[in-house]
Amino acid sequence: MSRRALSVLILAIAALAVGYTVYTNVMTATPGVEEGDEAADHTLPMRDGEERSFSDYEGDVVVLNMWASWCEPCRDEMPALQELQEDFEDDGLSVVVVNMEELERDRDTALAFLDEFDIHLDALFDEDGEVEEQYNVRRLPATYILDRDLVIQDVIVGEVTYEQMEDRIAPHL
Repeated sequence: MSRRALSVLILAIAALAVGYTVYTNVMTATPGVEEGDEAADHTLPMRDGEERSFSDYEGDVVVLNMWASWCEPCRDEMPALQELQEDFEDDGLSVVVVNMEELERDRDTALAFLDEFDIHLDALFDEDGEVEEQYNVRRLPATYILDRDLVIQDVIVGEVTYEQMEDRIAPHL
């Protein structure tokens, strides 16, 4: 092989390597926790002992709510989240509530909270604080609205109302 042909081959390989690097680092979504990021996925236990992953909800618009039973704003907003699920479930909405279990006295307290408010949402438990850490949850409640591709469209820190959530999910349904 001539020097020129070898040089062209090396340049072509280098161009492919650079192109691949740019594509994988810029063009593909990487999980994160801010608007525009693909939601970081976690597999967590549910109240019935089964496990569910955030990615199981792909195809639905997801309201992902982080809460604890001692949190007054969490207590105040939970019935509105239940009502939102009931009203928009047929439109492809899934309201998923994630208990910050490391911040609870115990799981029984969280389960009693769900029973007290007659909450039948998918309730997951962040046993080891992985979601709390990954999503940088510093104040409760924290709510993330994910589109059907599980890309974060909105982040709300603090109590939400039914009307506020209805307005924010409407463009994604």
